[in-house]
Amino acid sequence: MKYFSRSLQYLKPYRTRLAISIVCVLFIAVLWGGGLGMMLPGMKILTSDEGLHGWAQNTMISDRLDGRVVREIIPAGTDIDGQNISLVLRVVAVDRTGRAQAGGLIVGDWLLGLVDPTDGKREYLRGDELSKQLARWDYETRRVKLIVYNPASQASGQSRLVPIKLHRLKRKARLLGRLTSYIPSPQDGSGRVPMLWWLIGLVCAMTLLRNGLRFIQEYLVQTAVLRGMWDLREHCYNSALRQPITFFAEHGTTDTMSRFVQDSSELGRAQMTLFGKTLVEPAKAVASLVGAFVISWQMTLIALVAGP
Repeated sequence: MKYFSRSLQYLKPYRTRLAISIVCVLFIAVLWGGGLGMMLPGMKILTSDEGLHGWAQNTMISDRLDGRVVREIIPAGTDIDGQNISLVLRVVAVDRTGRAQAGGLIVGDWLLGLVDPTDGKREYLRGDELSKQLARWDYETRRVKLIVYNPASQASGQSRLVPIKLHRLKRKARLLGRLTSYIPSPQDGSGRVPMLWWLIGLVCAMTLLRNGLRFIQEYLVQTAVLRGMWDLREHCYNSALRQPITFFAEHGTTDTMSRFVQDSSELGRAQMTLFGKTLVEPAKAVASLVGAFVISWQMTLIALVAGP
């Protein structure tokens, strides 16, 4: 270990190459984690009824309300406030100390619409339209009055108004909303196929970019290490030339040549491993773990505790 540590000083003239390679490692890790993170939008496109945009909008609504909602189709002909409503947002979770709880929302409520802040009129909206309104609320005031109906406790068919002050979007939800705003929203199920191809193309582009950065990183590391080993061998050769004849008479030339060739090669391989896989693989693991925590920190903790 002492000799290996001393050999690292020969890499100082090439520290710029190593610094650039470390930057490449960071980008490789980000692209690796991003590629794995694309699996969730892909599953939302393929299997979820709400689709990619609906999932993004519901995530933004969860941030604004401190509660989770899903789209739900209710029985045909359901009459509430004289409105024939077919698709609503159903509240499935409410934070105990959140704004939805403080405003009076409870699990099982149906969100039917909202009161227009400009003229005070009630607007009954389909669940998909209401989620767009709440996700991209752009009025100066963040106070909103929701039209709410609870099928379990309001059998009379009359709704109630729930005033809530919306939260500002968190960074994750804001980024998710911005990314999905660039993707055209499909009008029906067949419109999801182009979105899926677009997502596959994005993953392929990220993979190509990651492999290109990996090539650059390995090239920089190998050239820096090989040049460092060249300097080390040159230093050893100059040192050997200054040795007295008695040194070679006592130790022979075999040991000296072995240090020139074999030992320096082993040091070079160790340095390549240190600045190669030893940096890249842990960085990819950390990026994967961060991505998993972003998607669902609860499931990630369960997997870490229950896993081997």
